[in-house]
This record gives sequence, C-alpha cells and structure tokens, in this order.
Amino acid sequence: MLIKITDHKKENMNMKNYIYNILKENILYFNLKPGKKLKKSVFIKEFNVSRTPIREAFAKLEEEKLINIYPQRGTFVSLIDINSVENFKFVREKLEISNLIKSCEMLNQKDILELQTNIEMQEICLKRDDHVCFYKYDNEFHKMLFNCSGRADVWETINKSSMDLNRMRILSLYTNFNRPDVLSDHKEILEAVKSRNIKNSEKAMKAHMDRIVFDTEKMVNDYKNYFKLNKSG
Repeated sequence: MLIKITDHKKENMNMKNYIYNILKENILYFNLKPGKKLKKSVFIKEFNVSRTPIREAFAKLEEEKLINIYPQRGTFVSLIDINSVENFKFVREKLEISNLIKSCEMLNQKDILELQTNIEMQEICLKRDDHVCFYKYDNEFHKMLFNCSGRADVWETINKSSMDLNRMRILSLYTNFNRPDVLSDHKEILEAVKSRNIKNSEKAMKAHMDRIVFDTEKMVNDYKNYFKLNKSG
C-alpha cells in the first residue's frame, strides 16, 4: 500500500473529504515525500472509488499548495518552499506573540490545567520517540493558547495557510533534531503565561519561533531534494 490509513471513514463524511484527509496526513507526515508523483489510478484502486472523489481531493490539496498539478506531466507532492516557510514564520511569530498578551489576561485555572496536561502528553510522546504524536500535541498546545484568548478562528486560519511551515516543523521533529528543546520552550511559555508576565511570555515565544530558522538551515542541508530553494527578489 502506498499510503497509511490511520482513520476509519466517519459515517457522515463524504468520500472526497475522507480521501483528502488521508492524503493530507500522508503528505504532512512524509509517507508521501516532496516530489513524489501521484497517480490517480493508484488511489482509485486503493480507495476503491471512481475518479471523481480523487480528482476533488486533489483539487483541495492543490488549493493548500500540498500538491502541484501539471497538465501533460502529472501530479506531484509539492516541494517545501523556503520562501513560504520564512514568510509564514514571520506572520505566525507576530500573531503568536500578540496573542500571548491576551492569553496572559484571560487565562483561567481550567486553561492552565489543560495546558499542563498537554505538556505531560508531549513528555509521553517524547519518551516513546513518537514524532507524529509529539507534533499533534505541539500543535494543540499553540491552538489552546489561541482558544483561551478567544481567538480560535485566528489559529485555524494561520494553521491552514502555513502547510510548508508545518511540514518543516514535522520534518525537524521526525529527525529528532529538537524535540527536547521544543518541549522545554513550551514549559517556559506556560510558566510565563501562568505568572501573567507579558514580557517573559513574548521573549519565550520569540525564542521558540526563532528555533525554526536554525532548523531550516539544517533540514535543507540534510534533505535537499525536499525543498524549493529559489528565492524571489
């Protein structure tokens, strides 16, 4: 089988969205690697469906820039665009830091307990050497910070728009490059937010986001074939 299927189809989910979710997860977690050619005929057989839901799922993936569709050439998993990584790292850093100011004001005891539980789960994933599990709780940690400030929609928007940045983060975790450092960052961020210390919260988040720059240099060097390196301007 070309892909890993980790979720069963929910009763109320149409086939297009089910296939989209499965393919997206396989791209994000590098089961389908950047540059990999995707053949509709293979997925028609694997999912036992007609061409229509495959074509519709491909259209959604192309919209999120996870695949490139070239007439007469075929469909390929998109390379990770370094420009996109840098641009969305900039955007996300500004929004994350700005959000922490509101989080410091609005965080309640329930939020604190949920964030602490999340960090405990990150520790379990780290001990199990499970990078997929770790990434999911890592992402959830940041989502929770937006939720407790009343800005859940902002998180959903930036998370959906920054797929290249997300793939970079997953690749870094997959190589075990900085998982302990990421966990340490999260603990520092939580302690600063709990104490309502805006200055320390901003400093901790800035250091956390700056880690991505260092990751980029190492990942590009180790996985050159995964990246689109041309820079505009």
